[in-house]
Amino acid sequence: MIIAAIPVKNQLRYTAPLIESLLIGDEIDEIWLYDNGSTDSTRSWAEHKTKYDNRMQYKDAAGMRLYDMWNNMVTRAANIGGVKLAILNNDI
Repeated sequence: MIIAAIPVKNQLRYTAPLIESLLIGDEIDEIWLYDNGSTDSTRSWAEHKTKYDNRMQYKDAAGMRLYDMWNNMVTRAANIGGVKLAILNNDI
């Protein structure tokens, strides 16, 4: 299983194309979007996306520090077992 986990806060202009490109292919089994309190359209866009692609998961990570999000991603993946986890940036 391959999971792409992406910590974000705002910047939907970068997040949407990244996620769309990951979903076009069939290499990614799941995408975990950790949203650290976005005030733009990130949350509504992501929640809408989860309705149409079951590989997409939205996590409200408001108040979490970056390292907390990373640690949560790694712990979740380890608990599933057999996961290849890619933690991606949305702004590169």
